[in-house]
Amino acid sequence: MKEIKNGDKVKIREDLALWKIYGGLMLDPKMLKFLGSEVTVFDGSDDMYLVRENTHVWTKEMLDLKQKWIGENYIR
Repeated sequence: MKEIKNGDKVKIREDLALWKIYGGLMLDPKMLKFLGSEVTVFDGSDDMYLVRENTHVWTKEMLDLKQKWIGENYIR
C-alpha cells in the first residue's frame, strides 16, 4: 500500500544535506531552496515522487512523513 498518494500535501524535510543520497537520489544545489516547503504530489511510485511546485524528483526519505496535513496546518 502506498504511503503517499497523488494529491497528498507533504513537507520536504529541512534537514537534508547537500550531495547526500536519499533513497537512491542525490540532493543537488537546485533542490536546496525547496527544503521545508509544502508540496503537492501528482505522480510517483512507492519511493519516488513528482510534485506540482517544482520539477525535481523527491524520494520518500526526503519527505517529512511524521507530519500530517490537516486543513491549513501540519500536525504531528
